[in-house]
Amino acid sequence: MIKQISFKKSKTLLASVVLFVCTVLPLSQVEARTVTISTVSPNTTVAVGTGVSFTVKTDDYVRLNYTISDSLSGSTISNSSINTAGVFSWTPIETDIGVHSLTITTTDPLGSRNTYYQTLTITEASPVKIVSLSPGSSVFPNKGVSFGVSAPGYINPTFSLFDSFVGGNGATTISSRNIDSFGNVNWTPKESDVGIHNISIRVSASNGRQDTVYQTIVVNGISMRDIYAGSISTAYTDTAFNFATNLYGFNYPTYSLSDSFGNSTLDSVAINVNSFGWKPQSQDIGRHTITITAVEDVNVAKTQLVVDVVARTNSSAVVPTVTPSEPSSTVSTKPQTSSAGNYVFKKALSFGSKGAEVIELQKKLKTEGVYSGPTNGSFGPLTKAAVIKYQALHKISKLGIVGPATRAALNK
Repeated sequence: MIKQISFKKSKTLLASVVLFVCTVLPLSQVEARTVTISTVSPNTTVAVGTGVSFTVKTDDYVRLNYTISDSLSGSTISNSSINTAGVFSWTPIETDIGVHSLTITTTDPLGSRNTYYQTLTITEASPVKIVSLSPGSSVFPNKGVSFGVSAPGYINPTFSLFDSFVGGNGATTISSRNIDSFGNVNWTPKESDVGIHNISIRVSASNGRQDTVYQTIVVNGISMRDIYAGSISTAYTDTAFNFATNLYGFNYPTYSLSDSFGNSTLDSVAINVNSFGWKPQSQDIGRHTITITAVEDVNVAKTQLVVDVVARTNSSAVVPTVTPSEPSSTVSTKPQTSSAGNYVFKKALSFGSKGAEVIELQKKLKTEGVYSGPTNGSFGPLTKAAVIKYQALHKISKLGIVGPATRAALNK
């Protein structure tokens, strides 16, 4: 009887097991679902500053909850990096450099949980670089130049710009004021900027990281070599005074010189490529502001040199007071002649000069066969061209101005 009861209990237990297998297991199979991770974009290994994304997808419409953890200490990845649709989106910064082993857990409304894994590797940012240089690395004064500084991986960077240039015409006019908070540089160089500018731009982050990028800009034109803006050179009478220029953006220019000093011997200057040799005379004593002009095709460049000419004695140089050029109101219009009746040229004449002496010059140039323009007393382009031809015939520096050397030839 006891065995019979045990058998019945055994039958009851077996029925319960069969019922569990037939009902519970199929239910769990119905609730089971497939979850996958889409391809990581753009890659599982990216540089700082490059956005990364992927999607955790399910094969049905059940809404899942997502949690995410990261093995790398200090990571900026958090649960907010993945939204309720399972889309993971994240842009790493400098502190995220390293290997990230992500654990992503999904939970459905019935409490079923699944765990997935994804590895991301973050490398240092791409090098800071110059972009969009316009119009190029060679510009003329008063023409704008612009470029940008690309700094991937930096969050709210600061930019500092430095230029060590100090040229013959002065110091640089570019500074950190020419770069904005986005790394855009805009600069319009001046005449004083003629020369080579090696510009460095420093990019800084709040965490102490720094990078420096360089850009060379050549400002075309002419500048004095080894002479700084505002300086005054000293020359001595009957002593060679040599000076030279630096040229940028010119190949074979034509030079001309002009002098603010009224009785200058500047037309005796010897020109060799871009070097100039001058031996001032006693009549040159005083301050000279010399303008040097270089012309090539449509490009014109100018620079100035200030020279004090002093008299040299056996013991020392005597510095005179500055002698200004003779005011036009004091110029005599009465023709001057020699005892032989020929006109005697005594004034320095140049482009723009007017008066009786220019008339005499034009007459003289006509007799020399180098001038065919009007005899109107105005020193214009035709007269200047004729003076240059006359100087070439007499082996005088072809400056187009009538200085001592040219006057001496005219007065022979």
